[in-house]
Amino acid sequence: MGGQTSPGLAISAIGPHSEHNLFPLLEKVWARRFIGKRLGEWKTTVLFRSLEMAYQATAMPFKNHSTIYDFGTSASLWVSAFEVLSHPRIGKADLLSVLDLLGKYDWADERLRRKVYKVEHRGVTHKINLVQALYKQLYCTRNDFLHGNPVTARRLHPFRNKKVHVITRFAPLIYKVALLSFLDQIKDRSRQVGEQNGYMTKLFHEDRLSEAILKSKRK
Repeated sequence: MGGQTSPGLAISAIGPHSEHNLFPLLEKVWARRFIGKRLGEWKTTVLFRSLEMAYQATAMPFKNHSTIYDFGTSASLWVSAFEVLSHPRIGKADLLSVLDLLGKYDWADERLRRKVYKVEHRGVTHKINLVQALYKQLYCTRNDFLHGNPVTARRLHPFRNKKVHVITRFAPLIYKVALLSFLDQIKDRSRQVGEQNGYMTKLFHEDRLSEAILKSKRK
């Protein structure tokens, strides 16, 4: 007998397979923290705290039968997951700490390397790439909903383009970039594969991610 857990969920086939390039990295960090008993380590603390917040953010926005405010709540949880992950420990997490984390990811795709967007923060203009610009859209969406600003359905779409999926559909993709960037800072570099082999593996796994992110630029 088939069925759905919720009438709001589309029927799809999901296999019991993990993210090939992300799960092994998370598994190693999990072992490092819980088997290696490094429970007081800051980096792994923020990682798993962030993952718990991201888990909450991925819940279907249906508390109020999918009003736009449900999506605003989801955006808020996603921003929290990003800020926890980017927290510098000394100081505080903010828009720039997340943009900096996302900016550390070394894209092979030139379209995502280009810094063709601008963001002004505290009187300073920063040049950013598409992934960072999408996070800025998520951040502004969160602010408008949480601060009680007037909002319409258009606010939920990247760059207010209603031809593109809502920003919370892109949030997991942006979060994956943040995770890869974060994990690259703490992985065991003595076990890295050869440079050329690592580059080819990166290209293979990055292709689908970059194409999904680029869908935010539909006109």
